[in-house]
Order: sequence, then structure tokens, then C-alpha cells
Amino acid sequence: MKNKLCYLVDIIENNETWVILKVKDNKTLDLIKLGCFDGNEELIRLTKGENHTCTIFRTNDKPFSWHWGRSGYTLVSNSVSAMGKLIEECITEDFDIYIGEDKNKIKKTMNIMSLDDSSNSSHFIQMMYWKDGNDVSVHKDHSFYKFFKNVAEAKKHFEDLNYDINFKNKYIAGTGCIVEEYDISKIKELEDRKEEPYFLLLTDLDKLNDEDSFTIARVINGNNCVELHYVDGKATVEYGTRVNQDEWESIVEDIDWYNTNMTEEEISDKLWELFDYHYGEEYEM
Repeated sequence: MKNKLCYLVDIIENNETWVILKVKDNKTLDLIKLGCFDGNEELIRLTKGENHTCTIFRTNDKPFSWHWGRSGYTLVSNSVSAMGKLIEECITEDFDIYIGEDKNKIKKTMNIMSLDDSSNSSHFIQMMYWKDGNDVSVHKDHSFYKFFKNVAEAKKHFEDLNYDINFKNKYIAGTGCIVEEYDISKIKELEDRKEEPYFLLLTDLDKLNDEDSFTIARVINGNNCVELHYVDGKATVEYGTRVNQDEWESIVEDIDWYNTNMTEEEISDKLWELFDYHYGEEYEM
């Protein structure tokens, strides 16, 4: 799993005033790895509107707050400033929750309580720049979003957030500014389907015969699968990989290690061995 803040917290409140995040159990080390957290944070609260106040609630310690926005900002250390940036990006970019001044836009994203809730979101993007300029000003749904060095960097930013980017239009505004317009929509992440791998016996071993088709057992983690098949007296193993939410790609291999006298434990041990060999490192939880 990616070590991003959005994977380490749950949203426990998202109303007109603020968003409250709760750090998941047993995520202390992952939180510390982000570089600006101490690991004893329990709750994080960020307010909405023209100014944002961030409050951190820690284990066995008093909460502390700082703010930034239209009226100015609290002078804080680089570490605390970086923490605030990660928190804001987690809420506004990963969870796709609007925290600006527009009350109607706030209400439209108050339903978001998880990454899955924002998996089908879409936006209208405008990238504005001067022919000989260095920066690209990006607007999201007709509100300023942020600056990027160039169009390529802006596109990569949205791709990294798992958006599909579709070019819509390009024109020169009356001011001479070049405007590129895009429709972007989130692609549902396979990460949501990932789970701890497990073994599952699918067929009663006493009922196997050489005339019918059986899927005997599998080891699966949601994105990858190793299955043992027995068809007309011949054994095969199928290696499957999920390529999108509803489609799998698979490779089937003939095998000679299986026989109908194998026990459930022996089958399990062999499938775990194959799963770990093919997927153990790349898909380590």
C-alpha cells in the first residue's frame, strides 16, 4: 500500500465547518515515515472557509493549532508547515473534499467519508499560461487550484491522483493568455480491492474424479490469484491479475506436481509457495 496520509486515516466527520480525521490503529510507524509526524497523533481537524485552522490531538498531550489563509498565517516550524500541507493535500486532493469559501461547493462534498466515496468524481480543469512564461495557473471547476512549472507537470499531478485526463479545448484568451481545457475523472483504485491474501478450498477433495471439471482451491489477495484446476483428469494452475475493477488477465500452466491423494494442507502449502513466488514481494501488504 502506498505510504500516503489518506491511507493512514479515516474520516469521522465532514460537515460545513470542518473535516476530522482519525489515525488508524497500528499506523504509528507509517505516520512517522511521512517525515513530519511524531506518531502519537490521534485526531486531526481542519476547518473550511477563507481561513484554515488545523488542530492536532495527541495521545497524553494537549492539542495544538495553527492557521493559514486569507487573513494570514501562524508562524510555525518547517516540520509543522509540512504537516499542514500534507493534511490539506490529503483532504482536498486525495479525498477530493472542497474546503474553500463557496458554501454550495462545501455541501456537494460533505457526503465524502472515504476514498471510495470520491472514486467517481470528475472536474473541469483549465490550464492557463503565457507563451513565453514559466508558470501554469490551474483552475479546478472555475476556482484557482495551484501553480505548476509547466503543463506536463500539471498533468502528471492529476495522473498521480488517479485521474483520467481528456483534452477538451485550447484557445487564446482576449488577454493573450493560452488556455487549455480538460475534463478529468477519477479511476477507481485497485488499492481499494486489496486485502490480506488467504487460502480457500473450493471443492470437497473426496468428490474429485477424472471426468468432471473442478476448481479445487485458490490463494487470493483481491488483486492477484493462484488457482488449482482439475479438468478431465489433468491438473493446471491459473495465475490471475486484476487489470481493472471488472476484468482479470490470466495465464494457465500445466503442472505435474498435483495428484488426487494430496491433502488440503499439502495443496495449501503449494499454492502459498506459488503465490509468494509470483506476487509476494510486489504485493507485500
